[in-house]
Amino acid sequence: MGRAASASGTVDAGDAAVFAFLEDLANHWRLAGRWIEVVELHPAGGPARGATVRLRGPAGVRRLVRTEVDEASANVMLRGHALAGGSRASVRWEIAPDGGERAVVSVEVALVRARVIDRVLWAAGGRRWLSARLDDALGRLDGLVTEDLRIAGAVPTIGS
Repeated sequence: MGRAASASGTVDAGDAAVFAFLEDLANHWRLAGRWIEVVELHPAGGPARGATVRLRGPAGVRRLVRTEVDEASANVMLRGHALAGGSRASVRWEIAPDGGERAVVSVEVALVRARVIDRVLWAAGGRRWLSARLDDALGRLDGLVTEDLRIAGAVPTIGS
């Protein structure tokens, strides 16, 4: 249903570390910035495979969105979906090694089924807006994965 919103970039961490970060949906909201507010994670006590979030878009658009991971292929790919009212989007993260401890990460969000208002918003700039937010998220991904590895003691700090 039209073109997808997408972004890609390089992360200064190996594909296994990037996958481990992305596999828990609780981490995705660390990437999103202020345009997403987490309402609930599913399951609440372990690595999250689903979530209910409040999305704040341009022009005052607000949506309550339920997300779920549908498929995960270790160190390579995560695929899921997002539901908001009568609209559904597919979400796909792909991770590829880029030599040593670097990975190329791509993310794509495509409308699968959309209410008329959502199709209009998508065509009127919503897709471009979301692509820019995804690009911002990939920029945060690099710093957050590296920070988490450093906290876990997997990455030496300067002087150690």
